Amino acid sequence: MGILDNELINRLKKTCESYLRHTIEHLILQRDDYDNLLQIVINIQGALEAVIKLFIVKNKGYKEITIFKKHQYTYTEVQLLDDLNNGLLKFCNYEELIEKVNLSPTKESCINNLNDEFFEFDNEIKNIIKEFEKQRNQLIHIGLQSIKTESFYNAIRLIISIFTHFYYEANSLYGSFNYLEELLGSELFGKFVSLTGVKQEIETIALNKYDKKELKYCFGCGFLSMYPKHFDYYKCLFCGCEILEEFIYSENCPSCGKKEIIYDSLNIQDNLYVNGRCSYCKKIFKISRCNNCNKDVYYLHNGICPKCKKTII
Repeated sequence: MGILDNELINRLKKTCESYLRHTIEHLILQRDDYDNLLQIVINIQGALEAVIKLFIVKNKGYKEITIFKKHQYTYTEVQLLDDLNNGLLKFCNYEELIEKVNLSPTKESCINNLNDEFFEFDNEIKNIIKEFEKQRNQLIHIGLQSIKTESFYNAIRLIISIFTHFYYEANSLYGSFNYLEELLGSELFGKFVSLTGVKQEIETIALNKYDKKELKYCFGCGFLSMYPKHFDYYKCLFCGCEILEEFIYSENCPSCGKKEIIYDSLNIQDNLYVNGRCSYCKKIFKISRCNNCNKDVYYLHNGICPKCKKTII
């Protein structure tokens, strides 16, 4: 990628983050007045447009979103970057951008050629965009008496699903990354996931897409929305949290007896314990690494390792 691609990607990431953050801030107000709904719609629209541009630039480069003037066709990237900084570079409008990704799904249309359903603009994604556009147009142009909140959550889910992929490219070695909490901060993230109706909406979407046996409770948001993305890791279709298979603690859950506790095994050695969540019953337990037997075990209040029966630290 050249300097203009990199500059646009950095700007579009920041723009999308800002719109997404403001969307959540207005959603948690839980007000149905026109002013608040308008702010939600405008911010989702801004985030959606930014993430679609980001998708196109990452896949095909800046030329696919740029409308060049006659003299700009001969410009170098340095000259085009100057035009960008001076507000002289023109870009495709929203409708033109949608057309550029409104293709039949092919392997080549996926980010990094990964056969990932979220990054092929298939019928499901087109319908999400159309439903949101319908709500947006009616609200902005003629007003609406009520809003289908599902269209909000679906649009936010789509934005997060596409956007988080770029973070996983940089963070995949760390095995676990909760983009949405990183962006919003723990307080705002906590308020968002505790909103009335959000959990039900997201889990319904997940159950419509996957068999319940495939789903796990997400380590990040706690919803039943973590699905097997590839053979070695899981991803939450809502908050974007990603968990490598090695982060799953294969010991029986003290509550339900099943063997899948998700926890942060990379940071456990630096702490007395880390929290782990059962991916079946959702309960949270403390897990420690014993300094004697070097096993990851449930942290007991008496400080004794259940494996070797010695003091953990």
